[in-house]
Amino acid sequence: MASTVASNLTRTWARINENISIAYEADLDRAIAVIGDGATGRTYHHTAPVGMVAALDAALGLVLDEGLEARWRRHEQAQALLIERLAGLGLAPLVPAAERLAPLTTIAVPPGIDEAAVRRRLLAEDGIELGAGLGPMAGKVWRVGLMGVNACPQAVDRLAAALARALG
Repeated sequence: MASTVASNLTRTWARINENISIAYEADLDRAIAVIGDGATGRTYHHTAPVGMVAALDAALGLVLDEGLEARWRRHEQAQALLIERLAGLGLAPLVPAAERLAPLTTIAVPPGIDEAAVRRRLLAEDGIELGAGLGPMAGKVWRVGLMGVNACPQAVDRLAAALARALG
């Protein structure tokens, strides 16, 4: 049984890998081929994704400066504050506490609320973009990302105030 499962997984991953399209500048196999093994020389030349590497370096520097555990804690605290503010508006998260991911909170849209109209209003009036529900959750939830610099009390309070106005 285990070998059948492993075999099926292997075939599945092979099919997935056949269908994955990697952007030219993000293809590390191509970048490694440029460097070569030292014996055969370079196979071709292209411009390295310098902007992507610089962005990754800057992002990792921010994580190192703050500390990984402190960063996780900040995201957890931002989510806890968001849930507190949502409760004050009569809104609740969809996902049970034990199963939540701190950077992403899914809010159950109350019956009778035009979720798309609220999203449009927040974007037009406050520059805040709420994610829509996907698949079977379309029209039923809002997705709120509190990630990176937006995982802070100021962003939570700004969103809560905008939601309060929109739900008025």
